Amino acid sequence: MAAISESELVIPALKLLTESSDGLNTSQLISGLADLLHPTGDDLAILEGRRDTKFSQKVRNLTSHNTLVNRGYAIRADGRNQPYRITDAGRVAYLRHRDALRSSSEYSLDDAEEVLRNIAEDKQIVVIDDVVIREGQLGTRTSEYRVRSQRLREAAVDYYSDSGRIPCHACEFDFSSAYDVIGQGYVQIHHLIPVSFLSGEPLDLHDAIANVRPLCANCHQMVHTKRPPLAIEEIKTRLRVSYTYSTSQS
Repeated sequence: MAAISESELVIPALKLLTESSDGLNTSQLISGLADLLHPTGDDLAILEGRRDTKFSQKVRNLTSHNTLVNRGYAIRADGRNQPYRITDAGRVAYLRHRDALRSSSEYSLDDAEEVLRNIAEDKQIVVIDDVVIREGQLGTRTSEYRVRSQRLREAAVDYYSDSGRIPCHACEFDFSSAYDVIGQGYVQIHHLIPVSFLSGEPLDLHDAIANVRPLCANCHQMVHTKRPPLAIEEIKTRLRVSYTYSTSQS
């Protein structure tokens, strides 16, 4: 795979700046982007006569060329070690591609290269249940995936229901038991392998159900704190809570 380009670092850098209240300097951007993107292969080659890798030099180029400032995405006070702070325009640019960036950030940089390239080219990307639909594939394909996503959700809810209950596969929290009528049928569907990284034809419904598990919102978020996502079994070992439910009706 080709090494990442400087332009492909812009939106990931804006993600980090969005999450930092104090701003970030170049060294912090290098460290943060390495943690976010997990560079591999040629990007990790040490430059001759330098301590920098090709990846860290790309980040330095991003700042030395003033790319973020020139695009209006960040501001920086005078001084070499002063932090960059995101602007409103930078937040808008990041939010436009947030879902697509998240879908790519769970995998190695080589695996995510195509998504990052589309983001850098500011192509519109829609993410539906981990299916990445790029510009030029929108319209009918977006509708197609929304229909397919709804069918899969309905089938998964039916498959994993137990006498009307759909407990989280990690912590066993059940929305219908916790919230009565308004919680019935609610659960989040976690893809063991995100569909956007599966090759070939779409899975048939039986195989698609085998690739998903019902999770509560909390466990679903915790699964995605690492890349690739944590196994549900590991989430279970980290649990420090259990749930009991009242049988009284208000």
